Amino acid sequence: MDQGCSLLLVDDNVIDIESVTRALRRVGGGHSLNSVGSGGDALTHLEQRLGQDGALPDLVLLDLSLPETNGLQVLSTLKTNEKFSHIPVVIFSSSRSGHDIKSAYREGANGFVTKPPDFDSLVQALDGILKYWRDVAELPP
Repeated sequence: MDQGCSLLLVDDNVIDIESVTRALRRVGGGHSLNSVGSGGDALTHLEQRLGQDGALPDLVLLDLSLPETNGLQVLSTLKTNEKFSHIPVVIFSSSRSGHDIKSAYREGANGFVTKPPDFDSLVQALDGILKYWRDVAELPP
């Protein structure tokens, strides 16, 4: 990717959304962020983007603990839907459970990152995630 990444953050915690927004500004690089607070909203958002201009996000950061449709259900839906299966999904969760990590990869997660405990660590984690997906990985056109 020559420019910043387009991100979709799926998280129902307003403080986490604000922290990621601030950290993304600190990382710099022209990245854009949309956020939604539930799994159902994530799927609706993606369908709407597809219908409007076809501009899907380059990367989805997905929390596991969501109201109604949990993160694993959203992940499974994304990875089994031909319209969205190519979008990299990184689980971005406070969980460190081996069961959650295995389940996420089993459902097709492209990565699993535990939410860092402080802001500076969050900036470093996001910077690493974005450098990988922007500068290292080859993404479909």
